[in-house]
Amino acid sequence: MSFIQRAWLYITRKKLKTLILLAILLCMSTIMLSGFAIKHSTDAAAQSLDKTLKAGFTLGNNPRTNPGTARGSGTVSNKDIDAVKNLEGVTDYVKRQNATVDFINTKLVPLPSGGSGYDAQKDKQFGNAATIIGVNKSESEKKFRAESLKLIAGRHITENDSHK
Repeated sequence: MSFIQRAWLYITRKKLKTLILLAILLCMSTIMLSGFAIKHSTDAAAQSLDKTLKAGFTLGNNPRTNPGTARGSGTVSNKDIDAVKNLEGVTDYVKRQNATVDFINTKLVPLPSGGSGYDAQKDKQFGNAATIIGVNKSESEKKFRAESLKLIAGRHITENDSHK
């Protein structure tokens, strides 16, 4: 009697045991295939997210050695920016400048909730003051890359723009 014949006889004689083993193997293979599918899809999503957000860092003044300057504020010199942007592996950069401006003869657009985000006392104190952000390339700015802001008309600001 051949090996295959003996295996067939064993399977047909012990049907319950065979079904239990088949069910266990089927569950294990299903779990493994599901795990591979999940790993593949998360790798693809992570790669897509990396392309969208781009890994990066921010240069800023050290508040420990520059007291009185708010976190994230201060000026980094063009010399320092040029030194970093020319490093190997750096593919893009954004120069960003924040400023608080008191708009005169202008009415600020309120937030969707209807207010300014301040309480009544601060609203009166700050009036038409708002923080503005200037960048050299708006397309690469993190708020646009993360899709927190979306350009609905016109084009992005480029480094060659001046007074536009």
